[in-house]
Amino acid sequence: MRISVDFTKTYEMLNEVQKHEFPFAASKAMNFVMGKTVKEFLPVVMDRYIDRGATRYTKGGFFAYYTNKRRLSGYIAVKDKNHYLDKLIFGGQVKPLAGNNNLIQPVNQRKTNTVTFPETQSLARNLIQSFTSSPRSQ
Repeated sequence: MRISVDFTKTYEMLNEVQKHEFPFAASKAMNFVMGKTVKEFLPVVMDRYIDRGATRYTKGGFFAYYTNKRRLSGYIAVKDKNHYLDKLIFGGQVKPLAGNNNLIQPVNQRKTNTVTFPETQSLARNLIQSFTSSPRSQ
């Protein structure tokens, strides 16, 4: 989305002091709107369109290139590390990584009903043996 505003008629009606301060005031107003959009509006909107809500990482995927009084041009963009947001915003097809047949590939792992952690169990067994076999100090 592109928003542009022409202030030429408004600028002509201002006195000299107001004309001098106008770029600063316009910059402050533009930065306020961009800041509110990035920090408050976009995270709420993303929660509406992403199943089970957007993560904090995804909500922080935008940044604002703020204006100043000499450059009254700014924009809101997607951070480089959040390139996947382009597909969420504009749509399109997500292709699997090179060498993969699917987007998500199952791990070749044996499935069981119980979970075992050999290192943890042996550590616990050693601790129990050391406490039960150690002589009590009297």
